Amino acid sequence: MKKLLKWFLFSDSKPNRILSGVSSGMLTRYHPDDRTMHLLGLYEREIYPFLKKGMKHAKTLIDIGANDGYYGLAFAKHSEKMVMLCEPGEERINLIENLSLNGFKENTDFTLIDKFVSDHTDGDEISINDLVKDKQNIFILMDIEGGEQKVVEAFDFKRNAAVTWLIETHAVEIEQKIINVLEREQYEVHVIKNAWWRKFVPEKRPLAHNRWLFAEKRQ
Repeated sequence: MKKLLKWFLFSDSKPNRILSGVSSGMLTRYHPDDRTMHLLGLYEREIYPFLKKGMKHAKTLIDIGANDGYYGLAFAKHSEKMVMLCEPGEERINLIENLSLNGFKENTDFTLIDKFVSDHTDGDEISINDLVKDKQNIFILMDIEGGEQKVVEAFDFKRNAAVTWLIETHAVEIEQKIINVLEREQYEVHVIKNAWWRKFVPEKRPLAHNRWLFAEKRQ
């Protein structure tokens, strides 16, 4: 049944369109054998309301760990905003291709940062504070496989007050330390839990702990 559904909805050889969610309607090179959840718009569906909220009021959209552009496509839809996609790995080739399929151009519709975002700038790394320097009203989406704590702890909250965060954490201890930092800086932190229907439509993830935090400054 699954194979029949994939065959009916998607192509094995041509670009496929994302059917729902924040990147709905966008073309990608995703293959249905391994990216069905993405193409259906079910991948990390729990974060979509928070993603929309963060994008709505920001002037600068930053995706740290943009991978192949799944959320970069959603960001690039907002042509009136500054879009920065950070991806130092080989996946940036797929990122550029997926955005190009939809008519988005590098240095026109988005800026690609091919460096690791960290706590300092040196060689192939750029500090989070250099990344956001002189930017206004920022929304940061971050998924960097365990490096998120270092970035949050290094962030200059006094200089960059208007920042909203959506962060994936990959360990319970890291998650709590990030919450502690954000709450100390007067952020309201919401832990996004997995939906009940994940029991029936699970995501195959390599790590035991994958959970998102949404944080915005208390009014």
